[in-house]
Amino acid sequence: NAGKATHSMVFDVASRVMLAIDHDRKSYTTLTAADFERMAGLAGQASQRMQGALANMPAAQRQQMEAQMAKMGIAMPSAKPVVIPTIEVKHGGPAGEVAGDACEGATIRRDGKKIGSACLAEPAALKVSKADFNTFQELGRHMAKIAKSLPAGMVAQAPQLPEIDGIPLEYQDFEHQHHSRLKSV
Repeated sequence: NAGKATHSMVFDVASRVMLAIDHDRKSYTTLTAADFERMAGLAGQASQRMQGALANMPAAQRQQMEAQMAKMGIAMPSAKPVVIPTIEVKHGGPAGEVAGDACEGATIRRDGKKIGSACLAEPAALKVSKADFNTFQELGRHMAKIAKSLPAGMVAQAPQLPEIDGIPLEYQDFEHQHHSRLKSV
């Protein structure tokens, strides 16, 4: 379905319930905070079982398996405590325009290192109500809380993002050479 959305997500701020909608299958899944906690617990148990299995492998085979898992974004927890990086968004970059909408440049840094840039639009300029924008921010806080409950090896897959004061119309990820740009708002 080139160019056609096949999945949507609805987040109810009051109940903290997410609906994941699959348009192709005409189905949806309800995810509550308790569901996320249960999934995090199961992921933790799976991680412990994997650590046990890796410990019983010969060193060369263990290294090969760890490399395969790293390619999939799964890092096995080490004895070191997990340090969650500090992500900062600094406004004041060059102004731009995306899909006919004005936006302000911003720099994204992780632990002081520049890792990306974004062009952020004022919600009101896009006719996004304050209540709707607050819902987006609340979803971000909810997802950050979920990320903190994940096993250590999964934290890299769920970085802690700051609240962004604007709507990103364009994003450039310097580390992964990824560029996203909205076509329309």
